[in-house]
Amino acid sequence: MRARSAQDWLAYLEQRAPEAFPAVLAEIPETSRELILSAAKTEWIDVAHDRFVPHATIEVLGLDEATRLWAEFIGSHLEAPLFRGLVDAMIRLFGLSPSTFVRLTPRAWKQSFRDCCEINVQETEERHARLAFSEVHEEIITWRAYPQSWRAVLSGVFNLTKIEGELDMKVDVEARRIDMHWHW
Repeated sequence: MRARSAQDWLAYLEQRAPEAFPAVLAEIPETSRELILSAAKTEWIDVAHDRFVPHATIEVLGLDEATRLWAEFIGSHLEAPLFRGLVDAMIRLFGLSPSTFVRLTPRAWKQSFRDCCEINVQETEERHARLAFSEVHEEIITWRAYPQSWRAVLSGVFNLTKIEGELDMKVDVEARRIDMHWHW
């Protein structure tokens, strides 16, 4: 994972949940915490270190609060210069809708993750969209907090578009696959 993503999340968390932030940091093993915090924003962080960030977030905040904050976070994360041009182009091409952000996900994902999975848009329709993550890295698919954090962040498309909807997720550990289905 790109260091920027973990660092931006932790900075967002410090602003939005300042009372919980020290406990989240304390939950991340020291070696991993120092590596993440001291890395250059463009540096790649191994999943063996990054995986502790979603785990610590859920451990301290609980899944519901972590999900709410991750869903909010995606808006500020996509404002970063790394994503802004791509987001603007996709909105001009396809309009502001959940399916636009589903189409955007594989391209944006490559800016934050490498060697963790393959992503394919399965379908985008007027009222629903499907995305498949295949060949998911073993440390991601078996570390429960990782898929939960991905689902939470990607459910943020409903916040961005101000459209009510749901995101269902199916994790198949054996097949190393995650299927997501947005419907609105």
